[in-house]
Amino acid sequence: MESDWKHGCLPKCCCRNIENALEGPNGQVSFARGNKGFFAMAKQGHMDETLQTGLLTGKFCDLITDFKKKITVDGSGNAHIVIDNSEEPILAFIVGGPSTPSNTGVHSGTSNTNSSGTGSGTGSGTGSGIGTGIVSPTNGPVPKGFHRTIILFEGRTAPGQDLFIRGGIDEGHRQGCQHTAAASACAIPIKSHDLGSSDHFAKYNAWRQGDSYLDWYGAEPGQGDYHGQTPQGTPAVWTTNQPGKPGYNELNTYGEHFWLVDIEMDCDKTENGWFEVKAVINNNWESNVPGNSCHYGNVPYRSQNHWARCGMKNVLGQTKDFKIATIKTQGEYRDPHCDGKQVIVELFEWRFADIANECERFLGDKDFCGVQVSPVTEHVAIFDRPWYERYQPVSYKIESRSGNETEFKDMVNRCKNVGIRYMLS
Repeated sequence: MESDWKHGCLPKCCCRNIENALEGPNGQVSFARGNKGFFAMAKQGHMDETLQTGLLTGKFCDLITDFKKKITVDGSGNAHIVIDNSEEPILAFIVGGPSTPSNTGVHSGTSNTNSSGTGSGTGSGTGSGIGTGIVSPTNGPVPKGFHRTIILFEGRTAPGQDLFIRGGIDEGHRQGCQHTAAASACAIPIKSHDLGSSDHFAKYNAWRQGDSYLDWYGAEPGQGDYHGQTPQGTPAVWTTNQPGKPGYNELNTYGEHFWLVDIEMDCDKTENGWFEVKAVINNNWESNVPGNSCHYGNVPYRSQNHWARCGMKNVLGQTKDFKIATIKTQGEYRDPHCDGKQVIVELFEWRFADIANECERFLGDKDFCGVQVSPVTEHVAIFDRPWYERYQPVSYKIESRSGNETEFKDMVNRCKNVGIRYMLS
């Protein structure tokens, strides 16, 4: 499971075997887990120090500030760490995650469409890397051949509106691209899946006939229509995460208005496993995706379209992208306690009453699985009251600086009522 950086905790790669731990003045603390990641916190919201990170030289982006802040680690492993925000007095970055990319590239074009549902181009931009801020398993081998690929796109449409996707590879980065999808080097072969036979899927089932490529140019020759309505690309179907409602799909664990594209895609035709995609709603392209060099370090080039991975579940949106994840269905293993959720929050040293408030105020409707809290039993009292005294119990009595047994039970019940489980360290 991943941890939530916004609540001051590290992903599982950095939660064990902590090294280079430093405690500074004014409630400052920093530590690294070997060569995996680095974390710093300043209780008063201010830090300006050169610290040993234990990492190899390179440039990284702060996960707490949504990648706006850049950190440089020099050849000796030192980095100048600055924290200047009392609201979020934390800085964190990881190896293999967001970084400032070193490649450069230029591509250009337009994102236009006309009344017949055709269009040309794929956006514009310069540089390398993109900016969507999603959680992404970007490492690992590139799949070969056809693999199931999921796109869930958050599109809040009006009744009667439909959402299509277009995509492939930018024509400025691959030779041999043309408007005929079957002959275009920028188009990617696909095979759509049968998602249902009820009236809810009528348009989708009509429009997916003859849709053999993900491309930039709307309807393919011979692609099916729905009562004379021409498709505007690869069709998506509206889904919800509410069982029993029309459009319910187990892949959607996020909410209503997520449009689903469920296809087999030829990963060999992608760019090292990556492809670009953009939504079209009622003949209108969505706006360009803002670029920011810190959001990804592994994509082939910068783009003002969404990046997605072949063989993965890609959760995208008009205002933000959510994540890229492995595809899990009812036939595969999933944590029986989390109902498909993938994130926990470590709220160490929080009071039970504050944890309960956080469950109700924020965590309950944000797709979190649970909270992990500090040990709850009565413990020794050590001079200066360090955090590790919590791990030296003297009885089974629930009594600590987080609260008493009554407050603990109240926290458990209040968090459980909004779907948040709890775990004790």
